Amino acid sequence: GNLGNAEMDLLLKGAPKALTLKGSGGERGHVAPGYSGDRCSQDVIDKATKALGLNTQQAKHVGDLTILSALKNFGQHVADPSNASAWKKFLEAPEPETEFPSGCFDDKSSSSECTGEVGQKLFKALVIQALRPDRLLTVLEDLVEAALGKGFLELGVMTGGTDELREVLINQCKGHTPLILVSVPGFDPSGKVIALAQEMGKASAVQSIAMGSQEGYTQAERAIASAAGATDGGWVLLKNVHLSVRWLAGLEKRLHSLPLGGQTKFRVILTMEMNPAVPLNLLRVSQRMVFEPPAGVRASLQRSFGTCLSVKRC
Repeated sequence: GNLGNAEMDLLLKGAPKALTLKGSGGERGHVAPGYSGDRCSQDVIDKATKALGLNTQQAKHVGDLTILSALKNFGQHVADPSNASAWKKFLEAPEPETEFPSGCFDDKSSSSECTGEVGQKLFKALVIQALRPDRLLTVLEDLVEAALGKGFLELGVMTGGTDELREVLINQCKGHTPLILVSVPGFDPSGKVIALAQEMGKASAVQSIAMGSQEGYTQAERAIASAAGATDGGWVLLKNVHLSVRWLAGLEKRLHSLPLGGQTKFRVILTMEMNPAVPLNLLRVSQRMVFEPPAGVRASLQRSFGTCLSVKRC
């Protein structure tokens, strides 16, 4: 299924001020793609408000939804007395996302870009946002997983030693599947990778590269090619890749094209701070873990002492 631009804009930005595109001379132009050209009448909104006891904000949002071509008849559906009991059940349900009245998304004449299961979930998110915003987070999680894959939001949290990292890196990752370690600013999870490599006797097989410069990009590409071609495989640790968003755009394709053959020990590990500009396709094909530093001064000191007393520093 697909997500429509108009629907996503309404979900994330709210109703636009103008529904038409202006011509070169400033004259009123054609209706922007995905929009109906006008919202439903105030009379329809008033009927829906009276029948269902909508508050001012809910009533406004009902009108906003009808500017979408796919939901241009939504206001009439809500205001229709024959649908009142179904909508009241929806408004009062503890989980309204399971109680949508039938027919509220059935406009077959729509030219919306939203299609399939993903499109339906986006429409549901819009209605939940309008009428039951307390359940929006749950519905958005469902939408994200439908669009980007089941488990996309399930991030492992790395707080302890190297055992959990070993499990993910060795048993869940493959050569074509990088591991992304996400951290808050000021915390570097790359030490965990080095410590694990030392425990496994692979310290010499780890190539660590700081990203963010052209030199780093060149070194990273050479390291990936070298480690992928090594007989017993190697690990490539690319640090601070949030500084190299443009370079990351081609990493997924670069890894997928590697002729690994029977190579099973090659790994690529990326460390990064949270950055919304990181390519979604790369996040989708990667294993992801969040490095969560211990809370409090005492825990922080223990982590620092643990690093100082690691095998590398002894």
